Amino acid sequence: MWWKKYEDFIFEYVQTNIIENMRKGNTIPSIKDIVFPDSKCQQSICIKLGNANEKALNFILKERNIFHQISKEEYKHIKAITKKRTQIDLSFCIKGKKYYRETKLNANLDTEKAFATANKIRKMNELGYDGKLLIMNCFNATEAIEMGKIKKQLAQYAEGYNDFFKLIVDENVSKNMFLKTWKYVGNMIKNIGTT
Repeated sequence: MWWKKYEDFIFEYVQTNIIENMRKGNTIPSIKDIVFPDSKCQQSICIKLGNANEKALNFILKERNIFHQISKEEYKHIKAITKKRTQIDLSFCIKGKKYYRETKLNANLDTEKAFATANKIRKMNELGYDGKLLIMNCFNATEAIEMGKIKKQLAQYAEGYNDFFKLIVDENVSKNMFLKTWKYVGNMIKNIGTT
């Protein structure tokens, strides 16, 4: 049931916030750009898909009553590291333990961004969170590392989607479910050119 809510949220968000904007004149990516992690994806589409996923995950956290708003004091500590306004991707609490997940569609970041991301996760860990890097295009951390989809300084923080869902809903997500959802999203976007 929770997976259906996740999918519905993603599909509606993609329809209203990505496809409608693309119909207004943006370019149409191919399905392989979105579905297969080995190919390049237009950056603006990657960012929008990452936002869709992040919002859907926060929706699930709120549905499960485990969403956690970080304190103003914690935010000040994080901002001191990043030296700018900082976005908190996923923050939640399970049985009194605080968790933070930095989400990325593409974890093979340039050196500067990889360093900043690692620092942000380290800072969250110093604040008592279990901080990790949640990689959207990898099913589990081992896959991300083996595929070389992640910089060395981030590998110790890597977490794939099955790992994450096992933590928040105590269920495995089959790779088939995961890929089916995102292939459907890819088809939604690809079909813009035919409607």
